[in-house]
Amino acid sequence: MNNDVEQVIKNREDLRTDTIKDIIMSLAESFIKETETKYSQLAVDLVQGPFKDFIDKPDDFNLFFMYPLTEIINMACKLSMAAKDQPGNDAMEQSEPASLLTDVTMHYDLYRNIIGSLISGTEGSACYVDKLHWVIRSYCNWLRTGKTPNMTVDVKCYWKPYYGDAEDWIALCQGVYFLSWERFGKSALEDVAKAHNALFMKYRQAKEDGVYARAQEAYEAYVKGRDASNE
Repeated sequence: MNNDVEQVIKNREDLRTDTIKDIIMSLAESFIKETETKYSQLAVDLVQGPFKDFIDKPDDFNLFFMYPLTEIINMACKLSMAAKDQPGNDAMEQSEPASLLTDVTMHYDLYRNIIGSLISGTEGSACYVDKLHWVIRSYCNWLRTGKTPNMTVDVKCYWKPYYGDAEDWIALCQGVYFLSWERFGKSALEDVAKAHNALFMKYRQAKEDGVYARAQEAYEAYVKGRDASNE
């Protein structure tokens, strides 16, 4: 491959990564606007009520409100993991997975927006919410049990994406975790963009390999056989 061709490919890859970063930032801004629209009146009521003594003291606000809330959810995750999935283990042994699980709970909309935009942008809006829920819940189950999500898709399996390995989706979810904590820092954005791009390339490969065409044919045959058996 000559240098000119290599440079063109590199430029396209850089452009794709930059585009993904722009999409992520746009989603984050959209999430903020949505929150303002939904909860502006509640915010006013809180400022005039229980938060009025803390609103100009962010350190106290975090100490007395946000920190306890996060710790309560984190402890609940630890206890849940110890009781349901890790019988006999002490809750404190679940600290790291529980922290990741807590982040999904506390920043769910960020996970939903980034992962959902990828799924709907590749496989369309049909059943994309089911696929989104399956990806996030499978990630949470992996955190609790260490069990790798089963990516096998059959003709009736409408709730799973048709592309990507389990490790690819886990990498994207973990990228969102670092994104939420680093507040859109350069390193976190690059990690999410890399995981996002890897999945997108696997989608393109699956499409080129005829995965979706075969899936459609198999589904049509399944529906035809089902309807015939019901006659």
